[in-house]
Amino acid sequence: MVSSKAAAQNERSSERNDKVDRKKAPVAPPGGDVLRLRGLPWSAGPAEIAQFLHEYGVKEKDVTMCVTESGRQDGHAWVVFPSKDISKKVLQEKQRATLGGRFIEFFQWKDHSKEKTQVTTTMKLYCGILKHFDAQRKCGYIYSPDAEADVGKMEIYAFKDVLERGQAAVGDALAFPLHWSPKGQPQASSPLIRIAAKKSYAHTGRLKLQEDSKAGFIECAEVTQVLGREVYVSPSMAQTLTSGCKVAFNCYLTSMPAAFARAPLDKANVPVCSELLPVDDAFTPPGPELHETCTAEGFEFRGGGEWMGAGAGAGASSAEQAG
Repeated sequence: MVSSKAAAQNERSSERNDKVDRKKAPVAPPGGDVLRLRGLPWSAGPAEIAQFLHEYGVKEKDVTMCVTESGRQDGHAWVVFPSKDISKKVLQEKQRATLGGRFIEFFQWKDHSKEKTQVTTTMKLYCGILKHFDAQRKCGYIYSPDAEADVGKMEIYAFKDVLERGQAAVGDALAFPLHWSPKGQPQASSPLIRIAAKKSYAHTGRLKLQEDSKAGFIECAEVTQVLGREVYVSPSMAQTLTSGCKVAFNCYLTSMPAAFARAPLDKANVPVCSELLPVDDAFTPPGPELHETCTAEGFEFRGGGEWMGAGAGAGASSAEQAG
């Protein structure tokens, strides 16, 4: 018979091995930040934490309670802030403030397992439209004529966390590598990146004009981090703009045949600006919108993997432009 002391030791060992489920950690919006809170009273939930940080604009939707892989709360929470300036202010002003009689500690959150990696020049990227997101299954489906030569008419799916890291919303154009899942299905994987937003602009950056060619480039940290290069802007788009201005933009990827490749369009996976707009420094692109089941305009999901309606036609033009 197991002694009470041995049982307690086994319980403590089990708790130590019951790690936080990092898949539930939120993704910071562009320009935003995530802090992790430690020492929360067991009674504290999103409502209480939002009230605790209300002067910084925190709402309940910005709070995610940390749970372990077994579903147990561990007295921690993640909080999303719209800017790094606000999170820095919280770290300075709220460190060891009390909630429910307990001192609350704040930490910068950086989940290394969710960092984007850069594609290599030999990595094949596909482009497509996020046509449907299933909130219950926590995955989305991508329409990609680009990929049909390699995967046929099979559904390409992507897990929610991969889509969130790419800032994807339903209807957006995405660029992504593919791999085959253990079940033999084509799966979009990281580094997935949104290249064109359906309702707004995918990214922001600073425009650099080239005096010799009249063309320009957009410096965008997110695009450079994944694709390893800046976004090309044609002379016709750049001619009315000033160097150094902040712009919001959508883009597509191109790969020039070797016989026609000329700098700056001289490699695979070259991001080319398709539309842009000068914006002020306060503008930020919309974040991932994956809170409920949704189907992109022009697609009709009939269930059982069957798609009907104008989806193929409507999606094709967008996907072809993205590719």
